[in-house]
Amino acid sequence: MVFFELRKRNGDIATYDYMPENEKANRGIISLNLTTGSREVIEKSSDDKGFDYAAHALRAIGENFSASGSLQKKGWVAWY
Repeated sequence: MVFFELRKRNGDIATYDYMPENEKANRGIISLNLTTGSREVIEKSSDDKGFDYAAHALRAIGENFSASGSLQKKGWVAWY
């Protein structure tokens, strides 16, 4: 499970904190270009061993934006 929280939106770039496993985990920073869909890990969380948490958060944020046209302020995604 990964939690995420919007830090800021600057034009077409949305920047989020992401927290692996719980909201008190070491935070990482990810960004999503809302026009091109390009994704970037700006700062990897030390709890994210293989970028899995960042990738899941970015996918969920991107899918939600594509479906609704709005950004989530915060949320979470789980997988198995």
